[in-house]
Amino acid sequence: MTIVVTDLAAEKERLSAEGILPETEARGSFGAVASFFDEENNRIVLAEPPKS
Repeated sequence: MTIVVTDLAAEKERLSAEGILPETEARGSFGAVASFFDEENNRIVLAEPPKS
């Protein structure tokens, strides 16, 4: 599942406060993404589109 967010840094901070840390992160001309796994081992990707 991919969820588009407007502020990836804020979402990562919010999740980290709950003990949920990203497994992978990437940033480039496509924007930024971070992937997490939930308690059932489903991958969840947060994606922030590039700034215009």
